[in-house]
Order: sequence, then structure tokens, then C-alpha cells
Amino acid sequence: AGLGAGSGVDTALNSWNAGHTVPRAYARLDDSDQIRVCADSVMTCGAGVTVQQLDEWMRRALAGLSALREYLGQRWPGAETDAVAAPVGQVADGDITALVVDGNPYGLLGGKTPAVLLPRIGVEVVGRTEVKESGVSGRRGNGYLRFADGPDVALHDGTLSVSSGIALGTPGSLDPDTVDWLHALCGRVNALPGSVVAVFDGANLTCAVHRPVGSGLSDAQLTDAVTRDRVAVRETVLMLLSEIREDSAGTDGVEDGSADA
Repeated sequence: AGLGAGSGVDTALNSWNAGHTVPRAYARLDDSDQIRVCADSVMTCGAGVTVQQLDEWMRRALAGLSALREYLGQRWPGAETDAVAAPVGQVADGDITALVVDGNPYGLLGGKTPAVLLPRIGVEVVGRTEVKESGVSGRRGNGYLRFADGPDVALHDGTLSVSSGIALGTPGSLDPDTVDWLHALCGRVNALPGSVVAVFDGANLTCAVHRPVGSGLSDAQLTDAVTRDRVAVRETVLMLLSEIREDSAGTDGVEDGSADA
């Protein structure tokens, strides 16, 4: 979507990213100095991907893009909307299950994968604490993992989230200009390659990676995903903490935040 300057877009996209796991939304300036809202959903498959996993990711991504379009349309009903870009590179047509053969160029794997459950996650990490959500939600397998060092992991209704944050104050303690600056800072992070999304809730700046796991993950896939995401989140939090401290050295707008990265 194309928007004019001063549209409050950073704040609106911060609200979107805080309330949705897909897609990640961010803004950039085009050649005409118009603000353009972009969205992405990244599927990393370093340990391969099954057809069922690919189907789940596509369905969630398309549903999320539709919801984002509606969200933006409610706020900027007259904004210009781009056509969906054509795929780049080789695309498989027809029944892709026929492509699941040894050595296929798509990284497609055969067979089904076991359900992702808390006891399978991060068992080799020191200082691991497992907490199930209360009530029916916990019986469905929802809950979270705390670690003595580094980002935490949450499992909720088929979404695996790795997150870490920086405490910057208490709700309402920061002036509006500082809040706007932090929303813009999150926006710059969200425009970077990868799948880490940053949001600010008025007190804490949180970085996270969300991935659908309703189709299950093999042991190799689960280890690759959690390891990769914890590294990415930790590095992003440390980068943000460095920038915030650098900014706060010259102003009194942001407290010297503390991170749990």
C-alpha cells in the first residue's frame, strides 16, 4: 500500500506485528517518497520440508496477508494497492508430491512428522524450565520454556515462538517522541532480511520469530529451527540494545534498558 508522509504508519504496523504472527509488516520509502507497506513470511527449511509443512505455511501466509490488507484498508481506505508480485525463480506446477524423490532440488521430504510438544524442545539446553499453560490450553500442549541464558520458547496452538526482550521503563513512562522513535526503530529491524520481528508495547521492546508447526517437525527440523531462531533473536536484541544505549547517551528520552537475551 502507498501512503503519504505523516500517516502514523510505524505505530499502526507496530500494533499489527504485536497482535499477529504472520505476516511481518514494515514500511519503506519508494522512489516517489511515498511510504509503502510491505509484508513477508519467511519459511526456513535448512533441514528440509514436507509437503504438509509447505501447505500449512502457504495457507497461514495467505490468510495473514488477507487480514493485513483488511487492516490497512480500514486505516487508509484510499491508499494505492500493489498487485501481488509474480514468483521469482523456478516454480513447480501440479501435484508437488510427485517431486518428493531423493535428491530433489526443492528440499522436499517424504512422510509425516511428529507433533511439536514442549518435552521435545531444547532438552539439551542448560537451565531449561518447562511451564504448561493453565486449563484446557495446557492440555492441548500449549506452554512455554524458560532458559537460564538466551531467548525463551513458547508453543501456542500450532505456532512456535522464540522471543527475548528489553525492559525500557513502565507503561506511560516514556514521552510520545521516544515512543515514536522506538516504533520507527522496530520498523527498521522488521525491514531487514530474515524473520525476526520487533515490537514495542510501551514498556518492553520484544524480538521474536514465529513459525507454524501444526504439521509437526522431525527431530532434525526442530533442532535446526530452535537453534537458528534463538541465535537470530539474541543477535537482534543485542543490536537493538546497542543502538538504544548509543541514543540514550546523547538524550534523556530512553532509559538504559536491560535485556534478557
